Formats: sequence, C-alpha cells, structure tokens
Amino acid sequence: MVRLGAAQYVAEYRDRGACYNVQSVLAKLSLRRTSALGGHKYQCDTCESTCHVYNSCGDRHCNQCSGSKRYDFAERAGKLLLDEVDYYQVVFTLPSQLSRLALSNRESLADLLFRSAWKSLRKTIRSEQGYDPAAIMVLHTWNQKLVVCHS
Repeated sequence: MVRLGAAQYVAEYRDRGACYNVQSVLAKLSLRRTSALGGHKYQCDTCESTCHVYNSCGDRHCNQCSGSKRYDFAERAGKLLLDEVDYYQVVFTLPSQLSRLALSNRESLADLLFRSAWKSLRKTIRSEQGYDPAAIMVLHTWNQKLVVCHS
C-alpha cells in the first residue's frame, strides 16, 4: 500500500529534527482515515452489510481535506486573468530573524506583511509604470525544504 511506503519517509524526515510545527502536521496526516480519529459505521438497509468510514484529519496541508479548496481558489483566481495582459510573480520574504516572532504573532505579522507588500508594490508600479496595479496575494508558511522554524 502506498501510505506505508510514504510513512517510512515521513519518519525519516521527522527523525532528522523537523521542528514542532512540521512534526504536528505530519502526525495529523499520518492519522488521516484511521480509527484513531474516529469515524462512522454505515449499514445497508437491504443486505445489512456494514462499512466503516474513518474521519479525515482536517489539516490544511492534507490533499483530501484542503485539496478542493486550493483547486477552487486557483479556479476563481484564473477567471480574473485577462488575455493579452502580462502577469508577474513577486515574492516578499520575511528575514529569518523574525521567524520566532511570526510563529507567536501569526495573524498580526501576516497582516503587516500583506499591507507592507501591497503598499510597496502599488507605490513602485505607480511611480515607475504610471498605472494602478492589482494583486492576488497568498501567504506561504514553508519554504521548498519544508522548513518553518528553527529546532
């Protein structure tokens, strides 16, 4: 079964010193659709056979729990795109010195980051290009190596 093969890599990654936040997400994902999270028992009215359906983890990183939300967002965002208009991706990154502050003040720091990024983009584009910009902003909390904090 594929989940068992993936589990060995999760354990290996966790054991190499993943921080608490990453370990927490991995633990939730490993319990997905197992009896540990409870579930429901269904019985057929006709043949009386039973079936157990276990609950999902509900974590935002889970492709079963949040995959459709990401798809819906991409679908909605795609409808905003116009033909013959150039689009650019701009990335704003917090310095690593703010990691601990960000972890303990997530909403405040994310709000500050979005407002600051938008103010900077709008000012720069207006002065250099002479038009009012528009933006879709997304917060990514992990880098490509899944590092979110320091151990």
